[in-house]
Amino acid sequence: MSVSQIVLAVRKDLNDQAVYLVAKALWENSKELAPVLPALRTWSPENMVNTHIGGVPYHPGGIKFYKEVGAWTAEMEKYQKDALAGK
Repeated sequence: MSVSQIVLAVRKDLNDQAVYLVAKALWENSKELAPVLPALRTWSPENMVNTHIGGVPYHPGGIKFYKEVGAWTAEMEKYQKDALAGK
């Protein structure tokens, strides 16, 4: 079974706390969401943070949550810096 990659895009001016709470809800409730949305059946929280989203920067609210759960790595920090610089 292949793993789903789902990208949730938001406006950069969206409230940091709102993005934080959405990221947290998806992370903490992934098993409950899978039966509701078929695309989430092969998705897992560990797939929420990766460098394969085409140079799109992560929202600061999401980054805050990912750091709290230990998913934000030095590799992701470099990705973010490059994405913000348009590289």
